[in-house]
Amino acid sequence: MVDISQKVREIERLVDAGKYFTINRARQYGKTTTLAALKHALIDRYMVLDLDFQSIDNDVFESGATFSQAMARIIVDEHEFEDAPIPMARCEVLHGYAHEWRRGHESGGIHKCCAR
Repeated sequence: MVDISQKVREIERLVDAGKYFTINRARQYGKTTTLAALKHALIDRYMVLDLDFQSIDNDVFESGATFSQAMARIIVDEHEFEDAPIPMARCEVLHGYAHEWRRGHESGGIHKCCAR
């Protein structure tokens, strides 16, 4: 098995700095393994969620508004059905995003809601 600890530390520094990152490689290059190791490295300091976007329709990606609403629904479902560790006050805000779209609810608002 390949040692990915250096790669995980590099990504961890990006997360700590509030930076975005992407992992995009062909099949069988260790993307899932890297994300699992990253989750393990961050779980004590961050709210880490495993979210699956494969089940949502393509139209969700048409605008920031529809994506934000779908993202909020996915997070609320993760809390309600998978016991994700999301504080109740944040769940209430996310529930509002998920079920009552209002102007100004963009993905940045969801990020701020989930940030510690």
